[in-house]
Amino acid sequence: MFAGGTEGFDVNSKADIAELIAQTVEDEGNEGNEEEDQRRKSVMQRYFSKVEKGSIRSSILGMTTAAIGSGCLTMPNIFKQIGWVNGIVLLCMGAFGCWWSLYMLIQRSRHHNLFNYSQVANKAGGPVLEKVLQVSILTYMYATCLACTIVITQIFV
Repeated sequence: MFAGGTEGFDVNSKADIAELIAQTVEDEGNEGNEEEDQRRKSVMQRYFSKVEKGSIRSSILGMTTAAIGSGCLTMPNIFKQIGWVNGIVLLCMGAFGCWWSLYMLIQRSRHHNLFNYSQVANKAGGPVLEKVLQVSILTYMYATCLACTIVITQIFV
């Protein structure tokens, strides 16, 4: 069922999810006793030991740093420019907007048994909206890479 590349992660039904989970469990069973060793370690050893390349912990830390870091670093400057009251109001409005949009997406995906954003977009607006979603994601990724490049060159020049 699963081919190489991104097709290996495409899920179209609950049976596909069950098969993917079963395959993952089999793969984890073949890795040896790493998981058992992790269970035996104390909390201090698990959470404060050296972060190794490619580990789940390093991936989570990297994603968190990328997603939250830039927003948190720019917040004091924005609050300074627009004031505390306006900053708090806009921050609350943004938080509510994020929460509400994610809530709507989750409810619709549960109601229609959809498993990813592409399926939700296709159900909501057909193949045209699905293509618009894909182009938007690609544009966002390109713009983010471009902005990071500009910021890095500004810092080091």
